Amino acid sequence: MIATRTLLSVLAAFATSVAVAGCASELDEPTASTEDALCTTACTSGTLDGDALLTRVDRGSALRSSWAPSTSALPASYALGAQSLREDARQKFMALVDAARGHGVNLACLSGYRSFHTQCALFRSYAERDGCEAANTYSANAGHSEHQLGTVCDLTLAGGGSSFIAAGGTADLWLRAHAHEYGFACSYPNTDRRDNDGYIHEPWHYRYIGVRAAAELKAREAELAGGLRLAVPVFIASLSASEREALELSDEPDDSSAPPSRASDAGASDADGGAPATPDCSTVPFEGRCTGTVLEWCASGAYRRVDCAGRTDGRVACGEDPSPYIGKNCIAP
Repeated sequence: MIATRTLLSVLAAFATSVAVAGCASELDEPTASTEDALCTTACTSGTLDGDALLTRVDRGSALRSSWAPSTSALPASYALGAQSLREDARQKFMALVDAARGHGVNLACLSGYRSFHTQCALFRSYAERDGCEAANTYSANAGHSEHQLGTVCDLTLAGGGSSFIAAGGTADLWLRAHAHEYGFACSYPNTDRRDNDGYIHEPWHYRYIGVRAAAELKAREAELAGGLRLAVPVFIASLSASEREALELSDEPDDSSAPPSRASDAGASDADGGAPATPDCSTVPFEGRCTGTVLEWCASGAYRRVDCAGRTDGRVACGEDPSPYIGKNCIAP
């Protein structure tokens, strides 16, 4: 988290042993985590392990200071600077980047895994600069940051400097349409902080929660009114223990819980028996396209096609899909 063009230099500075030692000395007995308690520069250990993909990490739940994932470095072509992720997230992140690049969106990870101690020093610096209350709107205290999970990347455009992707830009639109196909979801997608667990809108902050869970989040998001999107912390907090267990059973959804992307979400078939599939998805715009009533799009690198005219639910035209989906879909005339 934190929208700043100098994030890499700040993080590098906090990698020193001096900063780490300064925070480590404050790790006393775990205490309850409340929003009020978060507004402090004293970094206190939480109680959670982060092994599960759907570990609840938010203002009210924190990771242990001693917990750390096993991470692997991202190849240089997928990151700006030295960034690492948990292996399952790492593989899916590279697949996501490859797919985006196939549509002309050149993504890279600007900030991946951060240790408890790095986050401790980082939050302290923001609090000293802007005040604790202000810092707590754009940065999380140690233990409460999803970055410690090793499943988060703050995204930038490769070759575009050290700024995060912008809301409403091509990268943002592509991610909104396709990130869930690779198990990623935007943790803080709304303009109102109250809908984001108290944090500002961060269209660059994507967390890997697994393909099955991301599909479920997308399906629930489609039921929200007024274009509201579902923040990852809010989604995870809403799940029962049995729901979390079911969503974490497998990274890939089965046929009964297919990702709700475009026409498949609306109940359309994958093909209409007409023209053969195009093998090269690079010829299909990432937002999909309409040829009369025929909808074409790509999902997870696979070409999909359906004739909306054959539907029985009234969505017999092809056109621009309303939020939260970005792009073309079968719609009511």
